Amino acid sequence: LLTKRELQIFTQLASGQSVAQIADSMFISQKTVHAHRSNILGKLTLSKTSEIIHLAIRYGMVDQTAVFLLIHLIFVFFYFSFLCFLHV
Repeated sequence: LLTKRELQIFTQLASGQSVAQIADSMFISQKTVHAHRSNILGKLTLSKTSEIIHLAIRYGMVDQTAVFLLIHLIFVFFYFSFLCFLHV
């Protein structure tokens, strides 16, 4: 059901890339990436990007290790940001 372009964007979203990173790598605008993301969510009856990641992991479309590493890095970043906030 997904077009070739939507599948490319689905894969990049699932691997944790931001809209800005996808737009830059595909030489398209962020608005276009958002439009494709919206179409993907609608076609797959999903409501948020995290569900795209979950679906991609379930069907083996992305490396789980890379996704979990990304999630871990994000957690560490927010944890240290919170600690710095408490220190101020």
